[in-house]
Amino acid sequence: MRPLEKFGESANVQQSSSDETHQRTSAGTGAEFRMPNVSPDSAYAATAKVAGRLNATAVSQQEHDALLEERQKLLDLKFAGAMTRADENRLSYVRWSLDRIEDAKYGASLDLLEQHVARYENLLNEVTAFSAQLNQRGRRR
Repeated sequence: MRPLEKFGESANVQQSSSDETHQRTSAGTGAEFRMPNVSPDSAYAATAKVAGRLNATAVSQQEHDALLEERQKLLDLKFAGAMTRADENRLSYVRWSLDRIEDAKYGASLDLLEQHVARYENLLNEVTAFSAQLNQRGRRR
């Protein structure tokens, strides 16, 4: 039984695949309600990012230095032309590990910077649209 049906109303839920909006229409009133689209995937991704950063902050300076040293040795092998497939895989893993450590150190600041950039880009779009509207009105007169 749907939540509205227990109160004597039937509910129709429609999902549009193009914009992923959810609509609920009450059969008794015909009113349409737009429900927020909160994707569990986006919540999972945000949680995973925070968990990964927390995990990476637990790496000691000695472990970080060991990864840097291992990366240098693997790069020396690569440039010497003596790198095996296993070495390539290990280099990829070491680079990924170092990226996670760097993200734990600077990721929150970069996320904040990204938010500010997005706001300024949005402001630019709004000012451009407003300017275009003013230009259109100026031409009409």
